[in-house]
Amino acid sequence: MPVSGKDRGALVPARPFMEKIDGLAGLTSKIAARLAIKPEIFIIHPAELRILRSMSDQDLRVFAAENGWRVVRRLGGRQIEFYNDASAKRALNPCRSAYGLAL
Repeated sequence: MPVSGKDRGALVPARPFMEKIDGLAGLTSKIAARLAIKPEIFIIHPAELRILRSMSDQDLRVFAAENGWRVVRRLGGRQIEFYNDASAKRALNPCRSAYGLAL
């Protein structure tokens, strides 16, 4: 879907595109499980990198933001890092206070 004019800078939901990527659901659950116990995960396996490289940079950032993560590409594409992003989680759930209490 082409983006034109004033919408050019807006994030376009990448969900329809992401549903077509084989292996993304499994990789998503692996990242979520690891980030539930550790502050970061480094994706270095070639098959997993291939899945993530098939996405554009914007799609990868939208994918991470939708899951409450932050993504960083490092080492010339040989490693992709995911971190928990508290600001993304707060933006997705604005009814929580800064202390995690429901308002």
